[in-house]
Amino acid sequence: PPPPQTMAAAGTSAEGEDDVLRARVHPRFLKSNSTSHKWPFGAIAELVDNACDPDVLATSFDIEYEYVLSSGEHVLTLTDNGRGASPRTIYKMLSFGYCEKAKYMGQEIPPIGAYGNGFKSGSMRLGDDVIVLSRKSHRNTVGMLSQSMLKALNYPEVIVPLASWDFRFRELKFGVERDVDLIYEHSPFKTLTALREQFQMIKGQSGTRIIVYNLRRQVNTRGVEQLELDFESDEHDVRLRGVDEGDTFSRTRINQPLDTSNPLDFSLRAYLEVLYLRPRMRITLRGERVRTRLLRHALAHASDDIFRYGKGPDAGEAVITFGVSPVPNFYGMMLYHHNRLIKVCERVGIQLESNAEGEGIIGIMEANFLEPTHNKQDFNETPQYRSLLKTLARKLKAYWEFQREDLEREDDVCTWVQCLECLKWRNLGVVGSKTQLESLEEADWLCADMNKSCEDPEDNEDDQSALLKRARADVKKRRETKRKREQEKRSRSSLLQESVREVLSAKKKVGVKRGRDEAAQEEGAEEGAGTPKKKRTGKRQRTGGSSADRLSDEDRVARLQRVITALLPPHVHLAQDLTWEFLDSVDVDDWVHRIQQDKSKWEQDVREAAVAELEADV
Repeated sequence: PPPPQTMAAAGTSAEGEDDVLRARVHPRFLKSNSTSHKWPFGAIAELVDNACDPDVLATSFDIEYEYVLSSGEHVLTLTDNGRGASPRTIYKMLSFGYCEKAKYMGQEIPPIGAYGNGFKSGSMRLGDDVIVLSRKSHRNTVGMLSQSMLKALNYPEVIVPLASWDFRFRELKFGVERDVDLIYEHSPFKTLTALREQFQMIKGQSGTRIIVYNLRRQVNTRGVEQLELDFESDEHDVRLRGVDEGDTFSRTRINQPLDTSNPLDFSLRAYLEVLYLRPRMRITLRGERVRTRLLRHALAHASDDIFRYGKGPDAGEAVITFGVSPVPNFYGMMLYHHNRLIKVCERVGIQLESNAEGEGIIGIMEANFLEPTHNKQDFNETPQYRSLLKTLARKLKAYWEFQREDLEREDDVCTWVQCLECLKWRNLGVVGSKTQLESLEEADWLCADMNKSCEDPEDNEDDQSALLKRARADVKKRRETKRKREQEKRSRSSLLQESVREVLSAKKKVGVKRGRDEAAQEEGAEEGAGTPKKKRTGKRQRTGGSSADRLSDEDRVARLQRVITALLPPHVHLAQDLTWEFLDSVDVDDWVHRIQQDKSKWEQDVREAAVAELEADV
């Protein structure tokens, strides 16, 4: 076969280095490079990222599943309305390690990609072949990266057929006829007319359309081969199949039962809803708009905290927002980097323990000071990252202890919606429960519907200065509340000890009087029977007190028991602890200390049972 075009042909070789050997890329590397994506949705996210980066700035992104009848191919298409790409840009896009996004760093919308590998690893993870169509500056360009072609031709290294026509496809502006023949032969589109039909799917003067074909297949437990991506279960979603027929995929997490699953694991729609911390692009999945959300504002009982990182000139502050998840089984730490979700539902601290503590709590943080791995599904294991996880665990426990009494009640949240035209976020100013506001969030909104113009600034409460200000106020509020609770706890403990001592004293007094009355009754019985009196030594003490006095003292004991009950939440052992036998032998200080230590472990059902038992005893 003829030698493929090189970067030198594109005018990018270094002067005087034509005779130096260059590294070559074997076709098998396309497969091995794609294995960095264990999770297919992470591969799709790579292709979505490219559309919203500042060098493309697409405002619309469509994901569709199609069946090409002429070739019998199942294909996944991803189309944007961005700036498009020139032949040179597509050539770099199909090559390895070329990335020109560093110049956009520091802008309002920083780039997500940085390694020049996301498109190759992502597309080759989803299927064996991909074809890219892009329109820019009245040029229509097609590029192809195909494992099937390289295998069929037995090429020793990766080649990328690339061709570019004028706007009306009258003249070939870039590439040679051999490039066009290879595209026709090894893609689902066998003629120029078929290619033109695909270009018509790009609306407007510019944009890019990615078509992944020869989609990856897998064999289920019954030995039946099927597509890895499930397009059948939901006509408006793309899902991942589980182990058995009808099951949904679930990623392995500590302390997550095998019979429960997180919708972000198996539903592409659910994943795209929270893929970006501040969504700036309108995404359509299989004909239905994805309802992207500002996750920070979707949490009930939200509270902010501050994480301080680095030293010297690298020091900074990042905001952590904790709150109650709006979706069942969707909880853990959601860690973003430059607006893009990296760690999904990472469990930390009490969420790793085999109990219900921390369940349903989400932590949200944009950790721009960390470095993500090249597949953008994890962070590099650095001391700073480990320190963050440790701090998140500590702050999560503090939030849980601070808010746990209020978490069971439904909290009010604000309603945020996105304008379909300008894509700016607006605060409707409507406050209510999540269920009450659901219909408002599901509706389609324009700025005009809210008596605003698309030219008006965005309602933004998520800029760094506003977040830090809100976080400092929340930290101050928590400290003040904690101080008051500690003061109240010490007061309750002191009052409890005093009340128990009063119960002991009153009980002892009642017991003495009761014993004297019983002795007097025995003496009267002996005198009536003519039994001689026993000789007594020492002074005789007064038996003292009437039955009314005794009754009064017994009432006092019962009243103090109720006081103690009111001072403490009911405990499973509380009714038993307040018996006479216990009060005879109690070490008051030790008992009170034990009660206070166990306070955090009492459950609601235990409380109710203990209350009923104690009321019956009293």
